[in-house]
Amino acid sequence: MRPLQDHLRNRIRSPTRTLQLCPTALDRLLVNRPLICRTLCEADVATVADFDRRYLGGMWSEEGYQRELTSPNSEILLLATPPSTFSNAGETRPGETIAAWGSFWAILDEAHVTLLGVVPEYRQQGLGQLLLASLLQRAIARKLRRATLEVRKSNQAARSLYAKFGFRPVGERPNYYRNPPEAATILWRNKLQTSTTAVAIANLWERGRDRAYQCGWQLID
Repeated sequence: MRPLQDHLRNRIRSPTRTLQLCPTALDRLLVNRPLICRTLCEADVATVADFDRRYLGGMWSEEGYQRELTSPNSEILLLATPPSTFSNAGETRPGETIAAWGSFWAILDEAHVTLLGVVPEYRQQGLGQLLLASLLQRAIARKLRRATLEVRKSNQAARSLYAKFGFRPVGERPNYYRNPPEAATILWRNKLQTSTTAVAIANLWERGRDRAYQCGWQLID
């Protein structure tokens, strides 16, 4: 198998190549990792709460995620691998690994995006874009008209992602974050219930899926 991988590396370095692959995909090219988008369940809570503490500074506790499970106004989605995976970053079921998670609250006619996290080893692979598009599609299906969120002022990668989806800054919340303390920029996205918005989000979903595929992921139903 190694000679074939070496051959693929040479093809990827070729100036005539058409397929763009991120480096982490090279050794996984022969076996794409399956990826599913699904809702949070009871078995996921401990793992997601641990990720929250490690990667988001402790936004929600395990009890907080438990409450979200029973709230009719909360949507929490995961990008996860079914059994047969390449990483033990966070296993919630035998052989299953969570790669990203996100949520929003439905408040009147607004979707308040409360969380969007990607496990560090899976960043820059299209998963954040794919997950945000999926959340906004859920918001559209709920007939919500606008979306809002808070983001760290210093988080340029996240702000760039939200800008792709039409979020614009409208203000700040001082001392909003802990670990480390920092102000939040408030972002809004209006006009969710238009055909133009639906098409734009669908296109961003497809680009996220394609980027994930180039990095070795295979999105399945």
